[in-house]
Amino acid sequence: MEWEVLRLTCLHLICAKFLAEALSGIARGSSVLAIVADKTRDDNTNILLPLAAQILEGRKISKFDALVAQGTHSPMTESEKLIKIGGNTTAQIPAFGQVFDHDWANPEKLVTIGRLSSEKVKHLTGGLIEQAIDLKVNCLLAPGQYDTILIFGTTVPHEVAGFSGGAKYFFPGVAGPELTHATHWLGALASIEKSHRSGGDSDPASFRSCRRLHSRADYFLKFCGLARQWPSSYPRSVLRRFP
Repeated sequence: MEWEVLRLTCLHLICAKFLAEALSGIARGSSVLAIVADKTRDDNTNILLPLAAQILEGRKISKFDALVAQGTHSPMTESEKLIKIGGNTTAQIPAFGQVFDHDWANPEKLVTIGRLSSEKVKHLTGGLIEQAIDLKVNCLLAPGQYDTILIFGTTVPHEVAGFSGGAKYFFPGVAGPELTHATHWLGALASIEKSHRSGGDSDPASFRSCRRLHSRADYFLKFCGLARQWPSSYPRSVLRRFP
């Protein structure tokens, strides 16, 4: 028990130092939105978010909320959300407001930031998909909603896209259904095509095509001014700031 207490104490000290440096550029009075994974992704958000909240409270931010990057998964229960963010109640977390579900199926909760033309989609998918794809994200990410977006997350293998994490907290985490459905269908099409051609050998082509689609979608976020810097790599559990 003593070793466990020591381990947790050291972990909190290390995380607090890292978070203080990562959040040092957030201006006083800013509004901050944290994007967090849902229950299908195991990470250290329950440790990092409360520590970040303490630091942000010291910076006198105007509000601090969270948005669950659940993609098209079912919403978490209130108790599952509290476990994820590390509190018995939201009131226990300093300066924290509320946790929003990502309502991916409600057009009124989404904002369109661009469109991948049919020609571009055909090129990116090697001809497997030819339909144009609208690029939508949660309306909380629209300009003027929050000054800073924070991502709390991890990187884990994914059977369709190769990995989850990083910019995938935007696409498909808080995106509309169009791109999400397209990439999953692409994974199925690429596997079927490979099976017919080679008798069932696995092929990373679907991974590459999904990454190309997501990368192109990321471009629209940059172009619209919703993000100016993007993570190149993610360790076990990280926080990254998108001013």
